[in-house]
Amino acid sequence: DDDASMGMGDIDDQHPATLGGQRRTEDSGAALEDYTKVSIPRRRLMRWCNEPFFEQAVTNFYVRLGIGRDDKTQRACYRLCRITGIVSKSEYSFPSVEGKKPVSTDKWLKVSFGKFTRDFKMITVSDHRPTLDDVTQLVSQLKTERLSDLMLTRKSANKLRKNQDMLVNNYTYTKEDIERLVKDRKKRNNNSVNLGMEKTRIAISVQAARDELEEAKKRLEDAKVERMEADDDMVAIAESGVTKASEALEDAEEKLEAKLKEQKKIMKQDQARIKKLKGSSKVQDWTKVNERARLANRNADFRAYKEEQEREKERGSSQPEFDPYARRRQQPKNLWEVGGPKQDKSSDTVEEEKKETSPAERDDANAGKDGNRRDDVPDPQKLEQLTPGGQQANNPYAFDDDFGGDIANLGGIGKKKVRTRARKGISLEDYQERKLAGTL
Repeated sequence: DDDASMGMGDIDDQHPATLGGQRRTEDSGAALEDYTKVSIPRRRLMRWCNEPFFEQAVTNFYVRLGIGRDDKTQRACYRLCRITGIVSKSEYSFPSVEGKKPVSTDKWLKVSFGKFTRDFKMITVSDHRPTLDDVTQLVSQLKTERLSDLMLTRKSANKLRKNQDMLVNNYTYTKEDIERLVKDRKKRNNNSVNLGMEKTRIAISVQAARDELEEAKKRLEDAKVERMEADDDMVAIAESGVTKASEALEDAEEKLEAKLKEQKKIMKQDQARIKKLKGSSKVQDWTKVNERARLANRNADFRAYKEEQEREKERGSSQPEFDPYARRRQQPKNLWEVGGPKQDKSSDTVEEEKKETSPAERDDANAGKDGNRRDDVPDPQKLEQLTPGGQQANNPYAFDDDFGGDIANLGGIGKKKVRTRARKGISLEDYQERKLAGTL
């Protein structure tokens, strides 16, 4: 589309005098058609200026550069110049096209017209195709300065255009290219998207740069000490170490200065954002709305609290309402007592009994004499002795009749007489004798 808009077509028919009426060969001098092929308009420069292939794609191509106005006719003057390189200088922006956001860049074109070389902004490049007068002036300048080897030929023009098309249409972005594009975009963009994240990031970067500077200073001091203590044979090595440490210190200082400058820029953006929010009428209106809403919420909470206090007072003065789903209040009852019979003994009597009791009189001293009887099973003779109330005095499993009907409903165990099994067996000696006699 750029080529068509630049007027590429039957140029041979339009300018037959240029060709001399002869068929041109590959090595013949370039005509207007060939210069048009390798000329780059401003719109294409604007589209490619921030691409990683930009410098390679435009080097040795031609641009129609505006140099001012003629003193007599006051018409714009142009020169067809060759691009020799790309340099980075101050940032500028292209004119806005069709309401789109203008493209910003810091790349300048280094162009030559014969022996004259100078840097120009790309916004000074014309968006139209070169004219025959532009080509004639360039060729005359090259011939005058005897730079015929820099003159464009038909073969070189075709080769330049073919290589450019191959590069631009088949370029593959690498990871480094993407990281560089993102870094350049952040550098060019004056306003950060997430100021909070940027403030945290730059604070960490500044602290790291300061730590690196302190480390570089220590290394330089150590290198100087080594140089002072070095022998005559090691002086050269120690001197090179001091030089390297000094260079590292300078790099650390430059890095810290750059980080501090970036931090200052971000803080300035934050202050501008706060100032803009404070001065915005729309934001102030929303602030008033939020303040009224918070005040209304506090009043509503206070009224709800007062109403709840009044309801609590009314409940306390009147009788409580019956709640069919509330838990019934129950008086706890002990169905049986756990432990042995209670005996009224003073503490002095208990201590005397403990002191007077000999090991032979203890239950554990006689353990094992009756091998067929357990200590936890009461004596059957004692079980027969009943209390005047008709219950067994020493049976801990007996229930009291005072509980009445409550015990009768416990699965039939309320008034049932508890029987204690009396274990009957033989001693170990009898067992051994019967086993030997075969009467077991």
